[in-house]
Amino acid sequence: MVSPQEITQTTQIEISPLQESDIAQLVPILHEHVRDSDTHLVQEGEITDIVSWMRGQPDEANNHRIRSYFVARDINGQVLGCIGITKAATYHLIHHQTIAADTAELVNFFVTSTVQGRGVGRKLFNQVLAEARNHGKKYLVLDSGPRYEHSWPIYDKLFGNSGTTIQNLYGPGYHARTWKIDL
Repeated sequence: MVSPQEITQTTQIEISPLQESDIAQLVPILHEHVRDSDTHLVQEGEITDIVSWMRGQPDEANNHRIRSYFVARDINGQVLGCIGITKAATYHLIHHQTIAADTAELVNFFVTSTVQGRGVGRKLFNQVLAEARNHGKKYLVLDSGPRYEHSWPIYDKLFGNSGTTIQNLYGPGYHARTWKIDL
């Protein structure tokens, strides 16, 4: 495997559609990130949900959405991160004043901490932008709850500082940020 120090250019990263064989490598990455915002305990139930969505199961809580995923790999085939895309949730359409046919949503964006800041996330994000455009979408939206507040500056950068707050989206006092980018 290539060491994190050797991954200095995004040209060494391959982005491709998720394969079943990638999921085992993604689970440890999910364990890094999918943690309770107060206790920092791994949220096994949510990881189970994400893995089921990666396997093509509908998101029962959000209009039975099916998600498509892409993974980033190093030159040795080691999975470094993932990103998903799906139809936008209703609250995005209302908040951003868009219509469903025009809007895709970015979901489940995770990069292993060993390569963060080395362009892996940017390449995954660019893949989702291309995918949304290829499907005739005009907008890409994203929301992020308080658990991922440390990622909000990254999303501000990727989405051009277009983030706004949705009050209490994840419960009383648990606000989210949401972003929209024109494609």
